[in-house]
Amino acid sequence: MPVWVLKIDLRQFVNQWSAGELSIEELARKVVAEIKGTTWRSWTAYPHTWDDTVDRLLQATTSAEYENAFDYIYDLADQDRVWIECN
Repeated sequence: MPVWVLKIDLRQFVNQWSAGELSIEELARKVVAEIKGTTWRSWTAYPHTWDDTVDRLLQATTSAEYENAFDYIYDLADQDRVWIECN
């Protein structure tokens, strides 16, 4: 069973977006702010990749672009043992 070093709960933002209360750009801003508000970057083995990966979300203007950018965040999270809750 994996041990998670950090857990990040993004469900409220994803739910707001699903309900039509947020645009994809607003969702990305809120998610990035939540992720950047954690200690994750301070101990990742890949800080520059972390910066690029997280900031890539801010460039998303469609749900496909957002999902593509988020795939990279999930990959980095898996490497760093970070659980990201979206559903």
